[in-house]
Amino acid sequence: MQRLQSSERVFTMHQLNKHNKPKNRRYFSHLESRAIKEAMDDYQKNPDDVTLRNFSLGFYSIDFELKRIYETDEPDNTEGQFLLEEVASQKRDFRCDNSRNAANIAEPLKEGNDGVYNKLGEDWWKKNDCKMPTVNQIITGLKAHERVMLAKTSCLDPSSQIFQLSYEGLCRGWDSYFSELTQTDFNTPLGNELYNPDHEVCQLLLFLYTW
Repeated sequence: MQRLQSSERVFTMHQLNKHNKPKNRRYFSHLESRAIKEAMDDYQKNPDDVTLRNFSLGFYSIDFELKRIYETDEPDNTEGQFLLEEVASQKRDFRCDNSRNAANIAEPLKEGNDGVYNKLGEDWWKKNDCKMPTVNQIITGLKAHERVMLAKTSCLDPSSQIFQLSYEGLCRGWDSYFSELTQTDFNTPLGNELYNPDHEVCQLLLFLYTW
């Protein structure tokens, strides 16, 4: 898994003050940054393809040619535009920016659990006929969770096009991370892989759960 790093680079959006210095800086999450990077790579490989120039994450869209971020519904609103920048994630001050944990994948463990150890795992075990999940089932679960968290945190109407664009962008981020797995059958139930810290599946899951 060559592309996974303990301090992945992330994207930010900011405007400029009268001294041409960044202001109103906001950070995209690791997942959003992955999705942006994937779309940007596609554009850079095919810059003449106008369908790849713009990428939407819902409320905001990105013009890769101009490296500008604009409101999807109001592309001509200059006051709502930002510059796109890529930075090392360790530069972020996490004490005042919680975007890193905007979609905490452990959040559902707090709901319907009265302190039972590994309740989610036990529930899954019973539902799945005492079989471990496949990688594809893990991906499906993460994407389903992403949809729930997006509905809870974005204030977007789940039936709206903006919500769907945002959700599809985040799903692209998940697909990018799991594309790192090259030695694993996505349709075979996992077994000892989850107990081997050197296995690629275990390494990826540990990386994702320690954002």
